[in-house]
Amino acid sequence: MGIEPGTNLPILDNENRPTNKSTWGLGDSIFQTFFAPHSESDFKWGLGPQISAPTSTDRLLQGPGWGAGAAAIITTNFTPELSFAGILGNHWGFDGNFNTLTIQPMLYYNIEAVPGMAVAYNSVISADWEAASKDRWTVPLGITLSRTFDLGEGNGLDLSIGQYYNVERPTGAADWTTRIGISFLFP
Repeated sequence: MGIEPGTNLPILDNENRPTNKSTWGLGDSIFQTFFAPHSESDFKWGLGPQISAPTSTDRLLQGPGWGAGAAAIITTNFTPELSFAGILGNHWGFDGNFNTLTIQPMLYYNIEAVPGMAVAYNSVISADWEAASKDRWTVPLGITLSRTFDLGEGNGLDLSIGQYYNVERPTGAADWTTRIGISFLFP
């Protein structure tokens, strides 16, 4: 662990992260957008860019800062109640110190009795290509509850909360992750 010039913040790597401290706050924000061809099929796909901004509130939660990458999405309905989507992306930080693969499988069971409500697996599996092989992967296992609201004219708002145990994680990383989501949906 070292001290960055001009600050009192420690520079932390996976081997020097405190393992007995809980950290709450926001990580860096990543905006994704997808361009998808029009299709009448139940199977849809899209490709697009992703851009990140430095919004972390704690050094331990810091991600790429300013960065960019590419992403792909697929989605389909197996039945009226069961749907699947998946996002695959890789993101690089502009400083050259961030290179991460993300895989986000989303399996939703829609609750017919409450329109727009679902029980789901919706978390992010990631691989940090800059980390040592034993600290590369984060694999969460858990559940999410969500509710989508129709805002009219094809627009929507999805609110979700999920709790996930990280069955595979880097040394010093969190055992548990809570995901809170707010997504605006546009046609």
